[in-house]
This record gives sequence, C-alpha cells and structure tokens, in this order.
Amino acid sequence: MDGLPLAHLLKQKFGLPVTLENDGKCTALGEYWQGNLRDKPNSGAIVLGTAVGGGLILDGKIRAGAHLQSGEVSFMIDPAQTQRIVMGDQCSAVKLINQLAKHFDLMDINDGKTAFKYLEERHDLIANQLLVAYCRRVASMILNIQAITDLTNFVIGGGISQQPSVVATINQEYDYWLEQYPSVRDTVVRPEILAAKLGNSANLLGALYLLLN
Repeated sequence: MDGLPLAHLLKQKFGLPVTLENDGKCTALGEYWQGNLRDKPNSGAIVLGTAVGGGLILDGKIRAGAHLQSGEVSFMIDPAQTQRIVMGDQCSAVKLINQLAKHFDLMDINDGKTAFKYLEERHDLIANQLLVAYCRRVASMILNIQAITDLTNFVIGGGISQQPSVVATINQEYDYWLEQYPSVRDTVVRPEILAAKLGNSANLLGALYLLLN
C-alpha cells in the first residue's frame, strides 16, 4: 500500500470526508481527548504490539514531523545489542507472548491471556525474568524519549497493556534505570506512566478526533 492515495480513493468512492493517520498517533490523540492524557498538552503514547507505535502530543498538538514520521519509535536503535535489532523487535509484545507461551508449553503461542494467567499464578522465575527484561527495554526507550521531549505523562497502549503487571513492571524498570544513572535521575524529570484508559479503542477514538478537528 506504500504510495497508494487511499484517502483520495475512499473519498471518491463514498463521497465522504476521509482522513488518514498512523495508529500510534491516533492512540495519543484518543487518550488526549478522552483518556489518561486529557489536559496533558505535553504527553505521549507507546503502543506495544507486533512492533511499537508511538505518538507525541506537544503543546496540545500531535507532532507529525517534517516527513510525517514523528513517533516512529520502532526504528530506534539499541547500540548495546550485538545483533542488528531495532526497538520494534526488542519491544514487540507479540514476541514476549510467544516466549512466555513456549516456556509454558502452550499449544497456541499467541495465547497471551493464558500466558499471563500462568505468569501471575505460577510465580515462575524464568517467566518473570522474561517479563522484567522486556519491560526494562520498554522503560529505556521511554527514558530516551523523555530526555528529548520532556513530557509529563506517557500511556502504554496495545492489548498487552491491559495486563496490570506490564505497566507496573515498566514503572519498576524505569526506576531501575534511574538508580543506575544518578545524573539522569537528578536532571530528567520522571514522567507518569499509565495504561491507556481507552484500551484498544484509543486509536479509533483518536481517528475520530482527528476527523472532527
């Protein structure tokens, strides 16, 4: 679909106004309109899914960027990795669920609900280490974004964000990084990190907000 004038084609077919926007930016807009970013004019959304989506609200407006690519956090590079892996792979919620499901020997490696149910009930050391390592990578990504943008709030979106242990562990690991780097802790103001209030509906409401405005 790269280069396809989809908005024009849909408008032509249905005779209705059409607006297109990235789902990460729509999540940020939805949460800014009716969710946990409401009245937070400098805030952001991180959407954990197959890769990682992002959206930045700066001075009350969604940041598009010169090439409409602002917030594309999937393409951030982790120089600590020996392999050529970008954050979209490092922080893939689907990859974490697959790892947990394989560890628990589930037939369906995409069964996130059962994987997290076992994680919470069985207090499995290896499974918990997988979760902590994943959330530590997400936390480092948020911290790097915060150092550049100076936001007050972040919301975590995507289906995995509805698991309370995920956002709690991201907050825990954000504080871990601050303990490792006192100069960062004493300089970069810590943002509030919450689950998206609107869940998987945030991007749909954000798309509507964009159309209405």
